[in-house]
Amino acid sequence: MAGVQFDESQFQEEDSEVRCSVYSPNGTTYAVGLANGDINLYDTSIWSRVQSKKGHSKGVAYLAYSSTGLQIASRGADETVWCGIIAYSPNGSRIVSGNWDKTLRLWDVKTGECFYTLQGHSNPVACIAYSLEGNQIASGSSDKTVRLWNVSSGECIHISKGHSDPVTSVAYSPKGDQIASGSAVKTIRLWNIDSGDCIHDLQGHSEPITNVMFLNGIDGILSGSLDKTGRLWDFNSGKSLVIPDFNGNANSIAYGYSPNG
Repeated sequence: MAGVQFDESQFQEEDSEVRCSVYSPNGTTYAVGLANGDINLYDTSIWSRVQSKKGHSKGVAYLAYSSTGLQIASRGADETVWCGIIAYSPNGSRIVSGNWDKTLRLWDVKTGECFYTLQGHSNPVACIAYSLEGNQIASGSSDKTVRLWNVSSGECIHISKGHSDPVTSVAYSPKGDQIASGSAVKTIRLWNIDSGDCIHDLQGHSEPITNVMFLNGIDGILSGSLDKTGRLWDFNSGKSLVIPDFNGNANSIAYGYSPNG
């Protein structure tokens, strides 16, 4: 973390509030979901808009790229999709949805059929993440728990308890041995996948956390919050570097590399 600095190098003015964003797997494209229902795609080498997709009649709430970068799944507030959150499997053949009815559902991308319904949460599912191997799914809920699921059997492997408020975001570490979860109580917790035990409790945000993600190549976690800041955490020491001065809430964060690094 020594010497790490942040400076704004590019920004794009959108026609509507930005609700979500995501890099393509190879980092060459950046997708942005807007409150007016549009999805804009940018070429990250020159940060020029290359496509604008319309379809949602209300705001875009969530975006996910397939592993090939050839598909984007989106969830809107227009009731065209009834799930709360979505994520592609690493090989792009499946989508998992976290739903308001307290379940997770696994879908076949080609046929659109649901072949598994995972039940166990006592409140709506707020966040989900696939493991890098694609054999596990982590989910967080307003029931204040993080659950780890076996994709092949549909069984719940672990129930991790410790958050005192709804879990708002989950992410797998690059090595696949840890899960990070953010909550509405302003804390980030790191969990051991094998045991389900809490390893670290990271505190510093002054408002609920909207997103957490691990960073490849360094022992770091990036988080966004309703306190209008982002934070880069060293999860070994628990210290964080504040990325301040957002004009509004950090509704969405994404991490990636442009083709030139």
